[in-house]
Amino acid sequence: MQKNRKNLCLLYAVSFLQGMVFYAPVAMLYRQAAHMTVTQTAVTESVCLAVSVFLEVPWGILADVIGYRRTLQICAVVSFLSKIVFWKAEGFAGFLTERILLGIVTAGLLTASAVCTVLTGGFSAGLTRRLGAKRVTLLCFLLAAAGCGVLAGTENFLLSVGAVLLVQVCFRMFWPLQMSIQNKRAAPGNRATALSMNSLLMNLTACSVNPVFGKLADAGLPLVMTAGFLCCLAGAVLLPFFGDKKEKRAGKEESVVR
Repeated sequence: MQKNRKNLCLLYAVSFLQGMVFYAPVAMLYRQAAHMTVTQTAVTESVCLAVSVFLEVPWGILADVIGYRRTLQICAVVSFLSKIVFWKAEGFAGFLTERILLGIVTAGLLTASAVCTVLTGGFSAGLTRRLGAKRVTLLCFLLAAAGCGVLAGTENFLLSVGAVLLVQVCFRMFWPLQMSIQNKRAAPGNRATALSMNSLLMNLTACSVNPVFGKLADAGLPLVMTAGFLCCLAGAVLLPFFGDKKEKRAGKEESVVR
């Protein structure tokens, strides 16, 4: 118990220090100053995600061999190198190299999602117990749609900051919830396979969507925010049709067991 508590504290510290890398708000401006377009940036993000998808299994095998502590140490070193490449990059090739390195790191840091769930899961779980998973999911979709709608229609600084924070809060609430839903819906005998396939499909979808959103952003930020608004709204509309038969069947089976 004492060792687990120590490890948890160390993971909190790692997460905090990683959060101190505060260049993210100006990263896009830095790339544009180096003659990168939004579309090129979106392409590099897709490559990063693709690298993380295809290296996830090899990293898992390697972690089993060398241990998770050494895996985290290697990832920390590679992450540091990627920041140096980012600092020195002067064009598409340099920023692409940085994203490839970051994709390698992301594939190795399988514990990152667990840390995120630990930090944000408590609030999300408490709200889910009160309102139910489907209502909380609907709330996340609607609030995220509202945030995107505000960003599409305003140039006010305070409203924009508030909308960005709202979208981020919705994402942080939804992430541990969707992980829990996937775990519950996965068949017990093939749980790992089902979760891996879900992750693969989601990441491949993101790889495909990123360049599209980048192209829309080049055409105008209101356009890409409108697209985000429509996607969130579509999720809210489709949600009532998701999983009703399975939930009813599970409820009937549970009542029979009782």
